[in-house]
Amino acid sequence: MTIAVVGGGLAGAVATLALAERGAEVVQIAGPPGASALAAGAFDLAAASPGVPWLAARDALRGNALSALERLALLLWEAPSHPYARMFGRDAAAAASAARAGIAALSRWLAPHGAALQGDFAASALLACSPGTLRPVDFATPGPAGGDLSACAEIALIDAPGLAGYDARFTARGLAAELAALGLAQKPVRIIQNVWPEGLLDAQPASVAARLDAPAAGEALARALRGCGGAGCVVLAPPVLGIARTQALVAQLAEAAGCAVAEVLSFPPYALAGYRFERALRAAVRASGARVIDGRVRALHAGQHGASHELAIETRTGAQQLAARALVLATGRFTGGGLAPSDGEVREPLLGLPLHDAEGRRIDGIPAHRSVRKGYATWQPLYTAGVRVDPQLRPLAPRGEPAAERVFCAGELIGGFDPARERTGLGVALLTGLAAAASAAQALQ
Repeated sequence: MTIAVVGGGLAGAVATLALAERGAEVVQIAGPPGASALAAGAFDLAAASPGVPWLAARDALRGNALSALERLALLLWEAPSHPYARMFGRDAAAAASAARAGIAALSRWLAPHGAALQGDFAASALLACSPGTLRPVDFATPGPAGGDLSACAEIALIDAPGLAGYDARFTARGLAAELAALGLAQKPVRIIQNVWPEGLLDAQPASVAARLDAPAAGEALARALRGCGGAGCVVLAPPVLGIARTQALVAQLAEAAGCAVAEVLSFPPYALAGYRFERALRAAVRASGARVIDGRVRALHAGQHGASHELAIETRTGAQQLAARALVLATGRFTGGGLAPSDGEVREPLLGLPLHDAEGRRIDGIPAHRSVRKGYATWQPLYTAGVRVDPQLRPLAPRGEPAAERVFCAGELIGGFDPARERTGLGVALLTGLAAAASAAQALQ
């Protein structure tokens, strides 16, 4: 009995991997990369602070920043429309157990492809961003991982003249100001110059990273960095440390430098961390034995009363049909195409599911501009739009009943939160992808 997973991002990939691990017959329909491929390398489980997303929530008595699990528990109480609250209610223990199991599973699947997550549930790491800002991060992918500045004694930035999207001196000035503003101990910040082997560095980060995949290029850079660090030092590199062998290259450079080496967090169009992450996810799905169709679902007929779901799929080589007894929709929002514009309105194109914002207002069928507020930093109802689900992640019809038999939603298609503003997009994709897979498998028992 086939289970179809529609979507090629993190939510769709983990749903496919979990179903394959259960021994289910699973087919993933994966089109072009969605929002997961735009990730900067940070992987956050819970909002930095509900309502104030750019600050880390703190314990008023201890003054310490809250851990990932503490923020997850706080989110269950303060954001009742969030997908986590739909899944766990206010049961912080259940949410914590699911988070631990989810991170462990994802790291296990990604480890053979050099992309296992690194981090700690007990304390966030403080990572540097290319503009010189600091970001608390729960977990990180290889490259940025290992660049925690919260307890280091010295920071050294590798100069890369002419590299697009990166200026070591600009980053250094920003980091010095950020550290001072946060009241952290003074840390010397210096620039490491003239380390790039001839012919390796150019303007495009992706070109440099591709060259560093060659073992000889990595060895040459390691020789240039030999002994440049020291006890307590963190060497920060631009986001170019390989594509296919980032984890091995970072370890090689750290051994040569004598200290931790990590990339700064960077953002599109200069980031490569999201591309590496998406690449590793797809490799893990292929290795699982799941069938993958490279295409887009153009039409979907959801069967009723036990009937199969009929999917019309458009691929590069033509059209094909697929029948599935259960369905996981992980189509994303605007980037992945899960929500699409139609005559100035926003709609869910496959099943015509109703859409609501985080405050419970229905927004499909009305002009999209009515869900946008003035001000760049203002909370935007449109960005929280999505499908409402029950605790089993079944999409709900307008009156609150399940909209279709054996259909389950995962990832950003689920509404009630702003994945970018709250920094919970990848965490939601992981936990809902696993939960949707479990619900789909149980529905066929």
